[in-house]
Amino acid sequence: MKRAYITYGAYIIMFLVMLTIGFELMGQPNPPGPPPTGPPLPPGNPFAVPFGGLEILVAAGAALGIKKLVDARKKD
Repeated sequence: MKRAYITYGAYIIMFLVMLTIGFELMGQPNPPGPPPTGPPLPPGNPFAVPFGGLEILVAAGAALGIKKLVDARKKD
């Protein structure tokens, strides 16, 4: 029974993380309309949002969740 709770809990956490990341990526700014026809853009994405604190927290939470799952699996 305990294993089922861990499995379903992991599924719920992964689903919530995917939703969070999906909504963050939808908020990436891009210019409206077709790409400009002029001199080429500089290398890299000039419209990218810098890597912020929320992304770091999501990654840290995912890492801790995976660690807990691995530790729980080793116990069983």
